[in-house]
Amino acid sequence: MPNREESFEYWKQMEAELGERIQGYALGQLLTPLEGIPSFAYCLFYLTDTRLFVRYIPPERKILSLPVGSRGEKLQVRTISLQRRWIQKIDLQIPKRWPWSWFFPPLATLRISFTHPGGMESEIQCTMESRKNAFLRSLDPENLP
Repeated sequence: MPNREESFEYWKQMEAELGERIQGYALGQLLTPLEGIPSFAYCLFYLTDTRLFVRYIPPERKILSLPVGSRGEKLQVRTISLQRRWIQKIDLQIPKRWPWSWFFPPLATLRISFTHPGGMESEIQCTMESRKNAFLRSLDPENLP
Protein backbone atom coordinates (compact mmCIF):
# COMPACT_ATOMS: atom_id res chain seq x y z
CA MET A 1 0.00 0.00 0.00
CA PRO A 2 1.62 3.27 -1.05
CA ASN A 3 2.12 5.88 1.59
CA ARG A 4 0.79 9.44 1.47
CA GLU A 5 3.94 10.95 -0.08
CA GLU A 6 3.95 8.44 -2.94
CA SER A 7 0.30 9.16 -3.64
CA PHE A 8 0.92 12.90 -3.53
CA GLU A 9 3.88 12.54 -5.93
CA TYR A 10 1.78 10.42 -8.32
CA TRP A 11 -0.90 13.11 -8.56
CA LYS A 12 1.70 15.87 -8.91
CA GLN A 13 3.21 13.93 -11.82
CA MET A 14 -0.26 13.52 -13.38
CA GLU A 15 -0.85 17.29 -13.09
CA ALA A 16 2.50 17.93 -14.79
CA GLU A 17 1.64 15.52 -17.64
CA LEU A 18 -1.82 17.03 -18.15
CA GLY A 19 -0.75 20.63 -17.67
CA GLU A 20 -3.87 21.20 -15.54
CA ARG A 21 -4.66 21.15 -11.85
CA ILE A 22 -6.52 18.04 -10.66
CA GLN A 23 -9.53 19.13 -8.62
CA GLY A 24 -10.47 15.73 -7.23
CA TYR A 25 -9.91 12.01 -7.69
CA ALA A 26 -11.43 8.79 -6.44
CA LEU A 27 -11.37 5.06 -6.96
CA GLY A 28 -14.69 3.74 -8.18
CA GLN A 29 -16.29 0.74 -9.85
CA LEU A 30 -17.68 1.24 -13.33
CA LEU A 31 -21.16 -0.29 -13.62
CA THR A 32 -21.55 0.00 -17.39
CA PRO A 33 -18.90 -0.72 -20.06
CA LEU A 34 -17.22 2.36 -21.49
CA GLU A 35 -15.15 2.42 -24.71
CA GLY A 36 -13.16 -0.75 -24.11
CA ILE A 37 -13.33 -0.69 -20.32
CA PRO A 38 -15.40 -3.65 -19.09
CA SER A 39 -18.26 -3.25 -16.64
CA PHE A 40 -17.54 -3.88 -12.95
CA ALA A 41 -13.92 -2.78 -13.45
CA TYR A 42 -12.30 -0.59 -10.82
CA CYS A 43 -11.11 2.71 -12.27
CA LEU A 44 -9.51 5.94 -11.19
CA PHE A 45 -11.78 8.91 -11.76
CA TYR A 46 -10.16 12.33 -11.77
CA LEU A 47 -11.33 15.77 -12.71
CA THR A 48 -9.42 18.79 -14.01
CA ASP A 49 -10.64 22.27 -14.84
CA THR A 50 -11.67 21.22 -18.36
CA ARG A 51 -11.90 17.40 -18.47
CA LEU A 52 -13.14 14.30 -16.68
CA PHE A 53 -10.87 11.24 -16.88
CA VAL A 54 -11.67 7.57 -16.32
CA ARG A 55 -8.48 5.47 -16.11
CA TYR A 56 -8.58 1.70 -16.06
CA ILE A 57 -5.49 -0.27 -15.09
CA PRO A 58 -6.11 -4.03 -15.38
CA PRO A 59 -4.96 -6.21 -12.49
CA GLU A 60 -1.68 -8.03 -13.00
CA ARG A 61 -2.99 -11.28 -11.54
CA LYS A 62 -5.41 -13.28 -13.67
CA ILE A 63 -7.66 -14.20 -10.74
CA LEU A 64 -8.37 -10.51 -10.05
CA SER A 65 -9.53 -9.90 -13.63
CA LEU A 66 -12.19 -12.65 -13.52
CA PRO A 67 -15.02 -10.46 -12.13
CA VAL A 68 -14.77 -8.05 -15.08
CA GLY A 69 -15.27 -10.82 -17.64
CA SER A 70 -12.37 -10.34 -20.05
CA ARG A 71 -13.49 -13.33 -22.20
CA GLY A 72 -9.93 -14.33 -23.05
CA GLU A 73 -8.83 -11.00 -24.52
CA LYS A 74 -5.90 -9.22 -22.95
CA LEU A 75 -7.04 -6.14 -21.04
CA GLN A 76 -4.91 -3.04 -21.44
CA VAL A 77 -4.55 0.26 -19.65
CA ARG A 78 -7.22 2.64 -20.97
CA THR A 79 -7.81 6.29 -20.22
CA ILE A 80 -11.03 7.94 -21.37
CA SER A 81 -11.18 11.73 -21.42
CA LEU A 82 -14.40 13.77 -21.60
CA GLN A 83 -14.63 17.52 -21.97
CA ARG A 84 -16.54 18.95 -19.01
CA ARG A 85 -18.67 21.02 -21.38
CA TRP A 86 -20.04 17.76 -22.85
CA ILE A 87 -21.55 16.82 -19.47
CA GLN A 88 -25.31 17.38 -19.53
CA LYS A 89 -26.46 15.97 -16.21
CA ILE A 90 -25.02 14.58 -12.99
CA ASP A 91 -27.15 12.38 -10.78
CA LEU A 92 -25.75 11.39 -7.40
CA GLN A 93 -27.57 8.99 -5.09
CA ILE A 94 -26.31 8.34 -1.58
CA PRO A 95 -28.27 5.86 0.54
CA LYS A 96 -29.44 7.03 3.93
CA ARG A 97 -27.19 6.37 6.86
CA TRP A 98 -27.65 3.22 8.89
CA PRO A 99 -26.00 2.40 12.24
CA TRP A 100 -23.43 0.14 10.53
CA SER A 101 -22.44 2.89 8.06
CA TRP A 102 -20.07 4.22 10.70
CA PHE A 103 -17.87 1.17 10.00
CA PHE A 104 -18.82 0.59 6.36
CA PRO A 105 -19.26 3.91 4.57
CA PRO A 106 -22.16 4.03 2.12
CA LEU A 107 -21.38 3.81 -1.57
CA ALA A 108 -22.58 6.66 -3.74
CA THR A 109 -24.05 5.79 -7.14
CA LEU A 110 -23.03 8.35 -9.72
CA ARG A 111 -24.55 8.79 -13.18
CA ILE A 112 -22.94 11.22 -15.60
CA SER A 113 -24.88 11.89 -18.80
CA PHE A 114 -22.93 13.49 -21.60
CA THR A 115 -23.18 14.24 -25.32
CA HIS A 116 -20.35 13.46 -27.75
CA PRO A 117 -19.40 16.15 -30.30
CA GLY A 118 -21.28 14.15 -32.97
CA GLY A 119 -24.50 14.39 -30.96
CA MET A 120 -24.57 10.84 -29.57
CA GLU A 121 -25.66 10.67 -25.93
CA SER A 122 -23.97 8.34 -23.44
CA GLU A 123 -23.93 7.70 -19.74
CA ILE A 124 -21.29 6.67 -17.21
CA GLN A 125 -22.52 4.80 -14.14
CA CYS A 126 -20.23 4.03 -11.24
CA THR A 127 -20.13 3.55 -7.50
CA MET A 128 -17.59 4.99 -5.08
CA GLU A 129 -17.21 5.68 -1.39
CA SER A 130 -19.14 8.80 -0.49
CA ARG A 131 -17.39 9.90 2.69
CA LYS A 132 -14.57 12.50 2.37
CA ASN A 133 -14.66 12.32 -1.42
CA ALA A 134 -13.06 15.37 -3.07
CA PHE A 135 -14.00 14.03 -6.51
CA LEU A 136 -17.72 14.13 -5.71
CA ARG A 137 -17.41 17.60 -4.20
CA SER A 138 -15.62 18.88 -7.32
CA LEU A 139 -18.39 17.43 -9.53
CA ASP A 140 -20.91 19.80 -7.96
CA PRO A 141 -23.18 21.01 -10.81
CA GLU A 142 -22.41 24.60 -9.82
CA ASN A 143 -18.76 23.98 -10.77
CA LEU A 144 -19.66 22.87 -14.29
CA PRO A 145 -19.07 25.32 -17.16
